[in-house]
Amino acid sequence: MKRLKHYLLLAALSFTAMCCGTEDGNASEGNNTDNGGETVTGETTLALTRTGTQGVIIRDPNNDFTEEIEVTRTGTDATASFRVSVWTEGELTAYNEERGTAYYLLPSNAYTLTETGSVAQGQTSATVPVTLRVDELKALVGEAENAGRQYVLPLRLTSENATVQSIRSEVMLLVSLNIPYFRLLDAGTSRTVFLEEEETAVRVGSRLMTGSSLVGTETGFGYTLAAPSNAETLVEEYNRIHGTGYELLPESAYTSQETRYGEGESTSTAVVTIHREQTGDGIYMLPLSVDLEEGANVQNGGDVCYILTGKHSYTNPIIRQSVPDPTVLRDTDGYYYLYGTEDLGWIPVFRSIDMVDWERMPKDCFQTQDSRPYWGDDDATSSRSLWAPEIRYINGQYVLYYSWAIWGNEWNSDVGVAVSDSPTGPFTDRGQVIDAEDTGVQNSIDQFEYEENGQRYLFWGSFHGIYVTELNDDGLSAKRNDDGSLTMLQRVAGNAYEGSCIYKRGDWYYLFASIGSCCDGLNSTYQTVVGRSSSLFGPYVNKDGGTMLDNQHEILITAGDEFIATGHNSIIQHDDAGQTWIIFHGYVRSDVDNGRNVFLERILWDEDGWPYVEGGTPSTKALAPVIRR
Repeated sequence: MKRLKHYLLLAALSFTAMCCGTEDGNASEGNNTDNGGETVTGETTLALTRTGTQGVIIRDPNNDFTEEIEVTRTGTDATASFRVSVWTEGELTAYNEERGTAYYLLPSNAYTLTETGSVAQGQTSATVPVTLRVDELKALVGEAENAGRQYVLPLRLTSENATVQSIRSEVMLLVSLNIPYFRLLDAGTSRTVFLEEEETAVRVGSRLMTGSSLVGTETGFGYTLAAPSNAETLVEEYNRIHGTGYELLPESAYTSQETRYGEGESTSTAVVTIHREQTGDGIYMLPLSVDLEEGANVQNGGDVCYILTGKHSYTNPIIRQSVPDPTVLRDTDGYYYLYGTEDLGWIPVFRSIDMVDWERMPKDCFQTQDSRPYWGDDDATSSRSLWAPEIRYINGQYVLYYSWAIWGNEWNSDVGVAVSDSPTGPFTDRGQVIDAEDTGVQNSIDQFEYEENGQRYLFWGSFHGIYVTELNDDGLSAKRNDDGSLTMLQRVAGNAYEGSCIYKRGDWYYLFASIGSCCDGLNSTYQTVVGRSSSLFGPYVNKDGGTMLDNQHEILITAGDEFIATGHNSIIQHDDAGQTWIIFHGYVRSDVDNGRNVFLERILWDEDGWPYVEGGTPSTKALAPVIRR
């Protein structure tokens, strides 16, 4: 389950009792107050009827609340004017330091106060209204930084023509927004639901709360779950950020019955039923929010949770045979073709229409021993293996790069190329492209071709640096100077990597690679990592700015409970919804003797443009790629 951004965090403005009086020492200069029993001037005395701490509980989510502050007087019949003012931030800070409290001053936009007034001749009291603005208070508690804060409105009575009793000159209002909030338990999160039955029930829990305490209502109420009015926008925004291809689930594809909270209940569960036959062949998102029945004395927190669903799913591994170092090409016939290191034959070929169900083709790329690559009189030729194929379609033919390697003999591990008129072969060898000794690049394997602006490049290398050079237009040879040296030989990553893959998204180039040991069964430590650059040639950096030249990167896929040694990915693939998919190899923990199987995972993208996979490990089961046939 993927956590989406939590846009509304509930906090309450509830407070414990405290006392305030003459010891606070906060009387304003010029305030005509008595001095604890000493002789004072003036014949009229003013005081607040209620002093100290006064709780104000707001229970109506729809209307502002007015609290009246009463000022009384004794003495002559002359009119006595007064002022009721709010403490300054500095005064409240001093109070907190003295008392060991941690109160926050209620923001001025959350209340309206009539500061000045008078007790007219013949009257003994007057009132000062303080109106608390409910909408502003609700917005205040919805801000994450305000979580757990205790807000107060401390008031002080002063007068220019009357004496104010200092022990009855101040009142501190502690505001409690005691309106039950309706909260979805899965607010801000997504949940994947596989439509394997004709009717699939999705249960969505909720609770009522104020602050950290669960509460019930006094009368009970009903509610329903449905897509909010901005559902289309929510889906579009999610797709834009994460590179997904969700459609809004049609209203006809789900039903939601009214659910009721009984009197005093604080939790409830609603059921949304998704109807498979009303759902298409894509992948769908259903944002769910709450519709409260009219008159419910409950505040709707505005929560949204997300149901991700679809008819088609897959389980990993997608090929349960040893096909290491996979490479994939989607051909014009609509099929995906996958090739791998020759564990099963002389570079086996698999075919799939949907990237999920694969069939092995009857023949390999090189269909006989005699047709395998053979480079001259090399005594080590019989010991060489075909590793890490990389397939492209260039100038009307299928071009297959391969590593012609000897395990443990890194100066006799090079890059070759072969061609065919068909994705299933047979391929005809065209010889060497990169020679380890000639280039000075030890272990010259794990090649990757990349084309930009008509120029083709070859990236390669394994634990002795990742390098790049230019290829000729046909992709079959490297560009060289008159003296035979490469026209370009540039290092783009350090000694930690092999199995490089370049992918461009927006303004960024992403270098995917593998680190660790690939082939030691349960002891394997292989991981897929990534860095990015604004230039094809680097520097490729991690999120903190460390460079891959210094072996700094981000982890993309690592081992999980069921699968390990996840790495050496193919060129990034797309489905018909424009989503990005990564195909790579790994071991099944419980069946390592079956070799390195093939896995499929959707690449998602965060708000800063960094790729990630759900959970950081291969999924056991997930929604399948969208293929429109």
